[in-house]
Amino acid sequence: MPNRLNIPRILRFARNAALFVGLSLFVGGVVWHGRAELGDRSVQGGDDAAQGVDALVLFR
Repeated sequence: MPNRLNIPRILRFARNAALFVGLSLFVGGVVWHGRAELGDRSVQGGDDAAQGVDALVLFR
C-alpha cells in the first residue's frame, strides 16, 4: 500500500507549524508592545507613560 500515512513527516510538519505560530506570536507581541509604549509616550509623556506601559504588561 504505497499511500500509507507518513507519521514522521506529519509530526515534523506539526512541529514546524507550531514553531512558526509561536515565533509569529512572540514577534507580534514585541512589536505590539513597542508600538503601545511609543504611543503612550507621545500622547502623555513623562512618568504617566511608564505607568501606562506597566498596566498593559499586567493585563496581557
